[in-house]
Amino acid sequence: MDTAMDVRTQTLLDEGDKARREERLDDAARAFAAAVDHCRDRNAPGDLALARRARIARDRHHYPAAARDQEDAVAILRQEGDPLRLAHALRHLGDICHDAGHHADAAPHYVEMLNIYRAHDTPPLEMANAIRSVAVHHQTLGERERARALWTEARERYAALDDLFERLTGKRENPSVAEADRRLALLEN
Repeated sequence: MDTAMDVRTQTLLDEGDKARREERLDDAARAFAAAVDHCRDRNAPGDLALARRARIARDRHHYPAAARDQEDAVAILRQEGDPLRLAHALRHLGDICHDAGHHADAAPHYVEMLNIYRAHDTPPLEMANAIRSVAVHHQTLGERERARALWTEARERYAALDDLFERLTGKRENPSVAEADRRLALLEN
């Protein structure tokens, strides 16, 4: 949560999140844009509002807009000083660049993200998701050995979270382990 989060900003973010879950992207985009504007009017950080607006732009494949908002969120978080929130925002910025096909731009964000996460006490799911993003990146680039090592690490990290996934999904199968297994099988061919 933003350190300067107020009730109006939180309400707008909640409305946007609900609309996104319900696949009402226009409503989500309006709520997140209003949250960004409200934060600017209050001279509040607004990194969460910017990141949410970036997510909607990414959902719509509007990568330049997504990257601009995510870069602004990263800039705010660099000033805020919370390394784990910064690393999380860097992962999403790397993912946006990756999705846009700008792999050279994604790479430094992923490197910085992993350096931060490995230097701190990172929650296990967050770390597994970070490794996954970098594994996808290297697999896309055709860097098979690096991708294989990262997918193996991601698989191990996700497997350690089987109980969490069962609580979240209500299913015994861990979808992240299944994805890692599929990706590793593709790298064997």
